[in-house]
Amino acid sequence: MKLILADYISSLKEDGELDLLVTNLLRELDIIPLTTPQKGRQFGVDIAAVGLDPDTEQEETLFLIAVKQANITRSAWSTDKTGVRATLDEIKDVYLNTSIPDQYKKISKKIIVLSNGYIEQNVNINWVNYINANTNPGLTYEYWGINKLVSLAEKTQFSEALFPDDVRSLLRKSLALLDLPEYDYRH
Repeated sequence: MKLILADYISSLKEDGELDLLVTNLLRELDIIPLTTPQKGRQFGVDIAAVGLDPDTEQEETLFLIAVKQANITRSAWSTDKTGVRATLDEIKDVYLNTSIPDQYKKISKKIIVLSNGYIEQNVNINWVNYINANTNPGLTYEYWGINKLVSLAEKTQFSEALFPDDVRSLLRKSLALLDLPEYDYRH
């Protein structure tokens, strides 16, 4: 099932698909979206949400999520206005100073770069250096890539454990063959 979910999630476009999936995943995790994706200037934050951190489930956190499509490549990292680094700088320099409601100013903040791909190996050192230089006790950074999204989707929205063993196999076959015109739907 993870392979099917990964294939589906990796095919999503950033606007109107991946960001909608993420908003729904957050709601399933009881993380309440404060802002949702829109066209125009967002100062780096596509989705702002508040709730318990799913990793610790102990501390209320303000999540500031930048949604990117596909792998984080060298060009995706350093493109002038839309690159990951420029987005992170804008969140840090502008959004954190001007756009956080008073009731959330004192809680922990987590800036998440989210993509339906991976951070490529030649960019990972840039990512690690950036988060090491900018993390402080009230502000952390995290990357949610395809593996994290699949895990969250499986955990919150679609667990094949809901089905008996004999049905799981049929379900996997049906989903894998669904887009083929010659598929006869016998599964």
